[in-house]
Amino acid sequence: MALSERPDTKINNMEYINETLLLFPATVRFRETYPELVQKWERQIATDHCGPDLYFCLSALDDYPRLRAFLDSREYLFDFAINAHILYDTFMSRFVLNGYDEGQAVELANREIRSVYRSLDDSTGIMEDPLGSLYFELFEFENGSVGQD
Repeated sequence: MALSERPDTKINNMEYINETLLLFPATVRFRETYPELVQKWERQIATDHCGPDLYFCLSALDDYPRLRAFLDSREYLFDFAINAHILYDTFMSRFVLNGYDEGQAVELANREIRSVYRSLDDSTGIMEDPLGSLYFELFEFENGSVGQD
């Protein structure tokens, strides 16, 4: 589903931005400016041939099960990973502009993305979301975590 078709988002005039989905003015602008690149990233995720930064943004979600379940319940996992990748690149660019070398910038960007994920994973909105909670319980059951002491 296209961003402009999603409820709670008004992309063209940017009246509403959804922080939970990492839809900020900069990510929306990037998506509108570079739709071919976004489609390329979607294909890379779908075929499991991502570059390292995009792969990090996607695979790091496995460490935040409530956030992952919430995104799965919204069928927004790939789009979220792409939004995170855009944010990640912004972090990296800013760190380099502030004098960090590329290796340090990668480590700092990794830390920032994990901080964003952790904050969302612990947020009341995600923890109390009925559909996300159902997906979380199903995910935990599939992994054998439910009902264990």
